[in-house]
Amino acid sequence: MKKHRGLKKIFKSTLDNYHENFIKYNGYIELYVPQIGFMNEDINGKEYQIINVLIENTKHSIPKDANFMYVIDELNILDSHIIISDDSNDFNLNLRQEASGKIPNYLKQIESKFGLKFTRMVSITEMNFVDYTNLDENDKFDILYYIRKDKEKVIFVTNVLWTWSSI
Repeated sequence: MKKHRGLKKIFKSTLDNYHENFIKYNGYIELYVPQIGFMNEDINGKEYQIINVLIENTKHSIPKDANFMYVIDELNILDSHIIISDDSNDFNLNLRQEASGKIPNYLKQIESKFGLKFTRMVSITEMNFVDYTNLDENDKFDILYYIRKDKEKVIFVTNVLWTWSSI
């Protein structure tokens, strides 16, 4: 196993941030959850290890009566967040469940270790064809795939997310 410099400091800082934010919880909170660090588990040619203590802390810190959504970006697994809210309307994020797609190994590990169930969701953008043609190349580069593309309307996916939620 490789040494991970500063990992203890990162854990302590993140846990302090959780505790501080959960104490201040008043109906809505959105937190970054760095639950995966570089180490041994092979994911697409990179080495990662699941940071168990941060997932456990997140799972047990959610207020009992609150709605929540734990989100992991499929393309950038180091970018994960948890959204907790008393209002279920806060979770209207224009996401659509998608059945296709194999669950990655690191998510299988998280599901089995912590008894969670993740669902594959895609972020969808819909616009008319004229607006689409006016997008610059950087915006078009972010498009993963098209659902519909014709002279009237363009519907495309910009992000693939894995979510665990109470909604």
